[in-house]
Amino acid sequence: MRKRGRRAVVLTMAMAMALTGAASASAGAASAASDAAYRAGLAAYVHGYPPLLSLDSQTTFPTNALVSIAGPIDPSNKLVVMPNVDTAYAVAKLDLAQGPQTVHLPAEPGRYHMVQVMDAYTNVVGYAGTRTTGDGAVDAMVVGPGWHGTAPAGVRLLRSPTDAALVLGRTLLLPSDTLPSLRELVGQYTLNGAAPIVLDRQPGRKPGTVPKGMAFVEAYDGFLSANPPSAAERRDLAPLARYGIGAGLAARARALPARTRAALLRGIAAGPAAVAARVARRRAAGAREHHGWVVLDPKTGDYGTDYWLRASVAKIGLWANTPAEATYPNAAYDSEGRPLSGAHRYALTLPTPLPTRAFWSLTMYDAALHLYDNPLGRYALGDRSPGLVAGDGRIRLTLSHAAPAGATANWLPAPAGRFVVTLRLYMPTAKALAPGWAPPGLRCLDCG
Repeated sequence: MRKRGRRAVVLTMAMAMALTGAASASAGAASAASDAAYRAGLAAYVHGYPPLLSLDSQTTFPTNALVSIAGPIDPSNKLVVMPNVDTAYAVAKLDLAQGPQTVHLPAEPGRYHMVQVMDAYTNVVGYAGTRTTGDGAVDAMVVGPGWHGTAPAGVRLLRSPTDAALVLGRTLLLPSDTLPSLRELVGQYTLNGAAPIVLDRQPGRKPGTVPKGMAFVEAYDGFLSANPPSAAERRDLAPLARYGIGAGLAARARALPARTRAALLRGIAAGPAAVAARVARRRAAGAREHHGWVVLDPKTGDYGTDYWLRASVAKIGLWANTPAEATYPNAAYDSEGRPLSGAHRYALTLPTPLPTRAFWSLTMYDAALHLYDNPLGRYALGDRSPGLVAGDGRIRLTLSHAAPAGATANWLPAPAGRFVVTLRLYMPTAKALAPGWAPPGLRCLDCG
């Protein structure tokens, strides 16, 4: 009896250990499954954030109609972050399933102008205008993936891989421009021969938003169904299908086990902070490597499968150009790596001429990356700024919250707190696009 008793005790202990091990293994498997679902949610957000943000930012645009805006943007408009104040805009939201859409640019001798065409994923499809076709009149026909044919003679053909596309036109503003002359000029842009809707100024708008939780999954499902991604992107997204991420798969996400679905939604919820952290790390690296500047990645506007880059650019510069058209070094730190703040005064000394074949400007933004409203109504300085003082092959700009003593022609007003500046170089030269190039750093004049 004692032997049988001992065997029973040993067997009981063995069974208990086995059950404990099985429970531990089961818990480990459940944890691993939750981790995988979390990563799927995060990956879905990073991939889906730029196109969904772009889509929401276009909700007030009419479809297959051109809107031309004569005046520059002002601080009331918060539709996009880090806007330029150098150009008048024209915009058209295209549905190419309805057929080709032809944009006409008028001749603008001696004045930079262009149209940029983007697909639904914010990749640049192509350009027409000063850099690519000259400053004469030009027609650009934008077609979708289902269109087959050839463009009429003399018409520039731009193929979008998605039926949803966006046209952004830019016309350089000159000091001699008046509102009537600008209205006449931008009114000459047409879409399919139809005159544009002409506005005197950009309407004040809030920034676009991206849905949260299951609403994100539903919106992403609908977007992918309407705008199938490239073959390479489909391969990358394929592992997410088991979690209901993909065209026509939202019902699968709703049917996931509660724990798995919760982990998926946590991953989606973590997306905004993850993208912001990626932007912050890139800025910090720029502070170390380029005197405080972050220089444009060569893949900007042509992202391929670099989804983190695409998301980062959407966060700080939705609808960005490719570097060949324009490059935008931006700085949130001074030359010593200290955050820029209106509590201090800074000098930026730029060599002249700058490496650009069109125009340059330095624009001031607040911590939220919107224009800083100031009594002068001065949001940027550049090669067209009246009275800008230059000499000895350089231009010295002053950035501060308080006005400097004496002349203020070279002063760019800054907010009292944190700020960011962007140096725009349109049609940059090879020098500005060379690896390692960056502007001189901003020098703090009173940091001690």
